This record gives sequence, C-alpha cells and structure tokens, in this order.
Amino acid sequence: MPATSTGARYRAAWAQTCRREGESAIAFDRAAWRALEIGRMFHPEKNIYAFNRLVLERFLSEINRELGMRYHHMLFNRKTQRLFNEEMLHTIEMFFAKDLNLSDTARQLYIHRNTLVYRLDKIQRQTGLDLRKFEDAITFRMLLLLGKCTAAVPHGKETHFMLPRVIRPQPPATRIESIDLETVYSGRVLSLSCCDLIDAKQWLQGWSW
Repeated sequence: MPATSTGARYRAAWAQTCRREGESAIAFDRAAWRALEIGRMFHPEKNIYAFNRLVLERFLSEINRELGMRYHHMLFNRKTQRLFNEEMLHTIEMFFAKDLNLSDTARQLYIHRNTLVYRLDKIQRQTGLDLRKFEDAITFRMLLLLGKCTAAVPHGKETHFMLPRVIRPQPPATRIESIDLETVYSGRVLSLSCCDLIDAKQWLQGWSW
C-alpha cells in the first residue's frame, strides 16, 4: 500500500468517472465510501477501488451472513483445511488474476507448469471443482469471497473496523488489558476489556480487520 512521506498509508475510491447532471452529490460520495468499504473488505491488497467494478462483491456483501457462511463452509471446512493452505490459496488467486491461463500463472509464481497442474488436479480430486473450467472457477470464487464478507451485527452499515490503540499492562504482566476498535463507516470507537477479548463471541461478530 502506498505511504506518504510521514509513513501514513492511504487508499482511494470513486463512484464513477464523473457525476451526471442532476445526480445528488451526497449519493455520489456515499457510493465512493461504499466502494472503499467493500474494496477493503474483499481486496485489502489493493489501493484503489471503483464502485462500478465491485458489482459481485457488493452483491455478496448483501447476502445474509448465516446463509453466506453456510455456503462458504460447504467448500472451506475442516476436511479441506489442509488443502487450502496459504500457498494453495495464493496459487488460486494468481490463477484467477491471470484469467485461468496456466502458462502465465506458472510464470508469475515462478513454478513449473506441471506443478500448477498438479495443484489444480489436487483441488479437483478433493472438491470436485476443476478450476480450469469457467463455471467451476466462478463457483469457487464466489464461495471464497463469501468468507470475506463481514456480519451485520454492528450498528447500521458498520461492517469494518481498525485497531487504533492497544492498552498494554506494566511488566511483569503480559496480558493485554484492553483494545479500542474504531469502525470505518461511522468512526465509532468500542473499547473491549481483556475478559471480552478472551471470549470471541463478545467481539468477533463478523467484523473484518
């Protein structure tokens, strides 16, 4: 992510190329903020987001959390946990980024083409999805993205938070006393104590880092 001379990181988003005549400036700005929120949720590695290029992500973010997680877990569960390790997921993401092109993907990953074929065959054997086929690739990608969706338990449209402050104890104690969570959408700050942090149900309500 780009950084300024002071080390501050930044992202940018826009609703469309230009605002049409008669279009509300508030609606225009709201769409840009929505693009930023959705973009950070699904593509945190990127720095610029366009509202009209996030149609699939916007659609998936509107799906009921329980339903979305149910479908996500159909593919990503304990049985496939070892299969979908960090290396395999990186391979798949690159394969999608290269439009399912085996040669380009292998070249970008600095691996032999046969190694890539082996990994894709392994996925097909264990899941029944052949990512070299468009329909199977779409199915996989949608189920993968559903895992990045955040819950709607937070207030209003708050679906994302930052961690601006961690309160640490004085030595020799090592356990964190509390943390602050700042919601991206509204800027609301929530303080969580150590007891709340121990019980994930108190804070892991679909928020996305």
